[in-house]
Amino acid sequence: QESLPERIRIHSSILLAILDKIHGTEISKDGDAVVMLRPFKALTLYKTQLQDWYSKLERKFSPRVEEEGSTAQAVSSSEKLQTPTSDTQMTGVETEAPSQIENTVASDTHDSKQDEGNYLKEHCQRVSFVDLWHLFRPGVEVVEPGDKQMQCYKVISVTSPRHKVTPRYLYPLFRNKGKGETAVSVHCVYIDFDGSLIGPVSKRFEIPRYEGQKDVKSLPVYPLSLVKNKDTIRQALIKRGDKFLKVLRVGHMHYNGLTLEARDEVDSQVVVDFGEALANREDRKNEDWKPEVQLRAELEKKPKEKDDGEGCNADCCKGDNVHNDNYVDEKQYEQFLTNLLADTDEEENPASLAVLARILKQDKAISVTDDDKVIMSHRVFAFVLRSRSWVDLEEYRKKQEKERPAEEKNENAFDNLVFPEDGLDRKTIVRSLVAQHFRDKESGATREEQSDIIRGKGKGLIILLHGAPGVGKTTTAEGIAELFNKPLFQITCGDLGTTAREVEAALETNFALANKWGSILLLDEADVFLARRTPQDFKRNGLVAVFLRVLEYYAGILFLTTNRIGDFDEAFSSRIHISLHYPALDYDSTIGIFELNWRLMKARFAHKGRTLDIDTTKITGFITNYWHTEKNARWNGRQIRNACQTALALAEFEAQGTGEEGARNPDAKVRLGVSHMKTVANAYLEFIKYLQDVRDADQERYAYLMGIRRRE
Repeated sequence: QESLPERIRIHSSILLAILDKIHGTEISKDGDAVVMLRPFKALTLYKTQLQDWYSKLERKFSPRVEEEGSTAQAVSSSEKLQTPTSDTQMTGVETEAPSQIENTVASDTHDSKQDEGNYLKEHCQRVSFVDLWHLFRPGVEVVEPGDKQMQCYKVISVTSPRHKVTPRYLYPLFRNKGKGETAVSVHCVYIDFDGSLIGPVSKRFEIPRYEGQKDVKSLPVYPLSLVKNKDTIRQALIKRGDKFLKVLRVGHMHYNGLTLEARDEVDSQVVVDFGEALANREDRKNEDWKPEVQLRAELEKKPKEKDDGEGCNADCCKGDNVHNDNYVDEKQYEQFLTNLLADTDEEENPASLAVLARILKQDKAISVTDDDKVIMSHRVFAFVLRSRSWVDLEEYRKKQEKERPAEEKNENAFDNLVFPEDGLDRKTIVRSLVAQHFRDKESGATREEQSDIIRGKGKGLIILLHGAPGVGKTTTAEGIAELFNKPLFQITCGDLGTTAREVEAALETNFALANKWGSILLLDEADVFLARRTPQDFKRNGLVAVFLRVLEYYAGILFLTTNRIGDFDEAFSSRIHISLHYPALDYDSTIGIFELNWRLMKARFAHKGRTLDIDTTKITGFITNYWHTEKNARWNGRQIRNACQTALALAEFEAQGTGEEGARNPDAKVRLGVSHMKTVANAYLEFIKYLQDVRDADQERYAYLMGIRRRE
């Protein structure tokens, strides 16, 4: 393709008169010829109007138009654009105008637009600085090179410096050394959410001046249309935008990946909540997180380039007027916004989010086009339930938890809970209480009804689970949260502080979040706050008093677990809706938990396409003998899980080889036998006997003597 000229000189008074009418003011000063410089912004802007003039005059006068010959040569030679030297009547001017408009449009703007079109094709590799204006036009979608998150932006305006036309021999004398030609500024927007508004966020990319041509993909940004597999990537961006819209309202999901800022590993349930994450609170270091969402897309203001008004004094263009076309950038921007706002309606056809922000309403769906979804933000803000911290996450790594009714009988942690048969159906009790609480909350009954003579009290559900370690207390809370598809907000005493003031503030914050998200709150090992008060310990008394007061006004579901029920303060008895004792495992429940762990291990191996053979008959015989002979060293549920995992590790190491350099045969068949279980049992017995020697009592007797709990 032939290169474009650096300048076009228009002598024709006919064309200048028409351009004056289109432009609205005089382009030529005192009838002087006008020089238009590459990238010919004005001619590109007015191309449609020039073509309209041509069509109108052609229909009116039907002039003879030369269709042969090179239009590019017609522009490069001023002799081929001869115009009348004397004033003519308008009719005479209009008669000659079509042929001259045709030459101008064909030569001056057609090639420019053709050049622009080529830039946006996949085979475009390099671009000169002066032609960047054609590469980045309003509406073009752009990405940054090397951006792993592939954040896409939409160009709303591009401003390029005015080319300096100065003779070479005068350049050293008149050059302002402190001010060179400025960079090309590409003004873009992407769509983000600040907790209440979803709309455009501005970002400006600067491209410093360079000589010659440059690889397009080495620029700070380049068009998405030039990306390899652009259609596939664009569809992926649209899907990501859909996900972003779904989680704008508070959402509970699972995330497996790295955080964006700290690059910490996260494999946990998270709650996406922009409003809480971006709130200006002392307990969060998120000052730079909040995006500056604009009500209407605006450009970042830059100092205007001073126009000295001087034309070129060289012989080639002496007496010409160099047209300052910087106004085109602002006109294009306004036209772009006007086009996006045309024929919009707040209800049925709302304006693009790239232009106008909207208030997000929790109970109302939002209508968004695919063009807007492409430029949605790639990150969300969420609360990691496991680490209890606010983080920024990559949107595409989240998996939303599937909703399912509580009555569904699919296998889950709650259904797999194993308890001794003592006549108390703990699972039914917990399931019923939690289900009824959520039903009342969803129906709005708790807002209208009062269960206490004092307004605001007694709206929550407080459940105390107590018993020896490893009997299923924590798993009950985890399982019921999974069953009802609710986030489990787990906190410990260490998260709340050590003074009454710290504890009160932390409790109120965590209780408010848990209630807002519909979470099931678990205060694990709540011994510090449940312990009885004594006259001598003012600090502990303050903690217990604060906890008692906050507990009474909590409106959500709270599980408290403890294995030190003997230290229980009597004031808690009336504030807890139900207390469930979890007894030690009997023989049947012990065997049941072993079988559950074997089933889970086999399922995990099958998922990897591997084979696991478990000698269940001999292992069951060993467990039976162990349970009857070692009455003071029986395993609880957690110890059974750990024993199974340890025995499996021994068996897998044996199957893959004993070398230290790594797994020699990672797909080898693994056989878990009784010898592996005996090894684990012997190690545990040695530890238990050591503790008994130190305490001069077995675990249950020691807990009884310390006043912690009764003997099982």
